[in-house]
Amino acid sequence: GAARADAAPDPALLAVEGAVVDEVDAGPGAGIRRAYLALLGAGICAQLLLNAGPVVIAALDRTVGTAGAFQATFSVARVPLFMLVPLQGLIVPPLVAYVRRGETAALIRRMSLLAAAIAGVGVVAGVVAALAGPWVITLVFGTGRSLPALDVGILVLGVFAHVGLVIGTQALIATDRHRDSSLAWVIALAAAAASTALLQGPLGWATAIAAGFGAGSLIGWITALLRLRAVGTRQARIARAHTN
Repeated sequence: GAARADAAPDPALLAVEGAVVDEVDAGPGAGIRRAYLALLGAGICAQLLLNAGPVVIAALDRTVGTAGAFQATFSVARVPLFMLVPLQGLIVPPLVAYVRRGETAALIRRMSLLAAAIAGVGVVAGVVAALAGPWVITLVFGTGRSLPALDVGILVLGVFAHVGLVIGTQALIATDRHRDSSLAWVIALAAAAASTALLQGPLGWATAIAAGFGAGSLIGWITALLRLRAVGTRQARIARAHTN
């Protein structure tokens, strides 16, 4: 009897990993396959969200030069994404530690500060980009290769929302929540497509895609943060159950 009790899986721990007791018999290979498929889906959605804009404009916008201007503008606007590798090394590990310890209140405080910092810097960067971005893009790529100032600002603001999305989904992956990470990317892509479709008529393709990219990234980021908070809350509940 004691041996059976020691060998039995802990249902609470299985719940944390998003599994059920019946799935234990499937072995580690099934879990690895599921994680791989989730990451593959997330990667495809991430690439589409980040790179589909110029392709869509080239296919659907008949205005001469718009696709090239969007590509040149986005090449400059996405420069903040190059900061992601060092940022992830600084930001993600503390978030993961809070989740694993079930310190939900500390996790929420840290996420709120992070969100406020990214949003604040993003707004300032968006305003600066709207004022100086067209001049910089023209200087780098030549005359006629920049989108209008408003579109430049919207794209830069969207890039900062995308930074938040990447950090949030990386934190989910680090806590073994691969499906939640994939869900955030799927929602981000769907929201971007829906926003673009709604805005294309009144705003035109370039502005609609820029706004859709930002809206999708923001909604995906919020999804990732909510899922991360849910995991931390579940861990805290399990920790309290074990102490009682």
